[in-house]
This record gives sequence, C-alpha cells and structure tokens, in this order.
Amino acid sequence: CIRFHVEGRLHKRKQTATQKPIVSRPYLKLFIFENMKYPVGIQDFRELRTEGYVYIDKTRHIYQIVTQGKNFFLSRPRRFGKSLLLSTMNELYSGSHELFEGLWVEKQWDWEGMRRPVVWLKFSSQGVRTIGLEAALLEMLNNAAVTLGLTLTGKAYDLRFKELIHKAYE
Repeated sequence: CIRFHVEGRLHKRKQTATQKPIVSRPYLKLFIFENMKYPVGIQDFRELRTEGYVYIDKTRHIYQIVTQGKNFFLSRPRRFGKSLLLSTMNELYSGSHELFEGLWVEKQWDWEGMRRPVVWLKFSSQGVRTIGLEAALLEMLNNAAVTLGLTLTGKAYDLRFKELIHKAYE
C-alpha cells in the first residue's frame, strides 16, 4: 500500500504496474511506477540517462539559462542538484545529442553550432584540504588541459588558467 499526502489529506492506494495517475488535477499529477530507479546521489547526467534512472526534464530551464542569461551565481544547499546541472550543461556543450533524446531541448539545441570546449574545475574531488589550494588548482588545470588534448607550459596557476582558456578558445 502506498501512502501519500495531497492537499493535506492522506490517501492510500495499492501499487500497480499501471501508469494511470493516482491524483489528477490540472495543476498536479502523481504517478506511481514499479521498479523505478531513483537517482539518489547521482551527479552525472550521462550516468543518469544511460543507466535508466528517473529524470524529470528540466532542459527547458537549462536552455533558458544558457541562451538568455549572462552571469549566474548558483547558491543552493548541499545535495540540491548543482553538480547535475553543470554535468547536463557539459553534455549539451559537448554535443552529446544521444543523451537528450526525448527531452525538450533535443529539438531546440543546435547540436553542431553550439559545441564548445568545456573547462570544468571540480573542487570537491581534488583534495584541496589535503594538498592545498595552489597544488589542487594546478592539478585541476592540468586535468582540464588533458581532457581537451592541450598541453600547458605556465608555471603559476593563474598563468596556466589564462593559457588554458586561450588554447581552448583556439
């Protein structure tokens, strides 16, 4: 038996394999599916799409951000989807059309014209606390350069970052 709250009332219903809405209002539809894989802790869009996890299509909002926005500061609590958002943007700009089949953005995105090199510095996975900020930055910049097939010669992290951006742009 599944229990859920809608409009402050407790509802009970046996779980079935059907995809009929349990609650249907113009503003609310609640579906229950058996054997769904929920993406708890999944921060990689490619993994989410290729491994059959449930994904609620937010690509229309992402499209608006990247086409109409200028600068954004993503200030959200931990575990709120920031990494998944950036992973989705990375796949968009990398031209991974196959991951977006059936999603809103599939027919809106210029898959060849919008392809861009992506520099993604992931501070959470580089050991900033153990090796220090400067060493971690140098490591992140080197990894980004390798990912893009580039070689960096600058000694300091600020020079390497500038060099990375210039070489990626060329």
